[in-house]
Amino acid sequence: MDETRKSIGNSTSYTSRGQTIMRKKKKPRNPRTLKQQKQRLRMKTLAKLGKVFAQILSVSFPGRNIRLNPENCFTSLNQEAVAVSDDLEVTVLYEQLQLGENRRELPRSITVELDAENRMLTFTFGQQQFFRHAANDDVFYAQIVETGLMDSEFVPLCKRNESDPVTVSLPEGWDCTRLAVYVIAVANDGRSASKSRYMPLD
Repeated sequence: MDETRKSIGNSTSYTSRGQTIMRKKKKPRNPRTLKQQKQRLRMKTLAKLGKVFAQILSVSFPGRNIRLNPENCFTSLNQEAVAVSDDLEVTVLYEQLQLGENRRELPRSITVELDAENRMLTFTFGQQQFFRHAANDDVFYAQIVETGLMDSEFVPLCKRNESDPVTVSLPEGWDCTRLAVYVIAVANDGRSASKSRYMPLD
């Protein structure tokens, strides 16, 4: 077979058996580009976080598409909450993480006070409003994470129509300076949930 090849710009031509054939050059694929490495790290981190938040995710996306699992929803919502530098250093922006859908309402005022000496958190809910997306039997939950250990506790707090402060004891061995705390509301029948709210500690 008599074959002659030539390259012109992004195309390659070759002659075979008297015919000239043009083909577009294929760009070499590099699966290890910086952008791809950063995205892999982001997805790996989100998968790890999905396991840490597994308990709250099991109740916080009841209205999701049937083809999606809660971890899919969590990963989709939180791409921007995991920052990866060009040096491939990962930073989780815990205050930006979103752990729920948007079909219930949280009270405007919620506070969490940390008693580090006694290893306790106290949750206080302000005046409640009752309307279509805020029923008096909605249940409030807290997700508490020790970000150094990547360990977590999922705690039922109270119903919307209960006004007394709620105190939660922290596990032994947790560093009280490395806590991330979130609150959500879930309908009593479990069919809808609120967005989560990241709670700064007083």
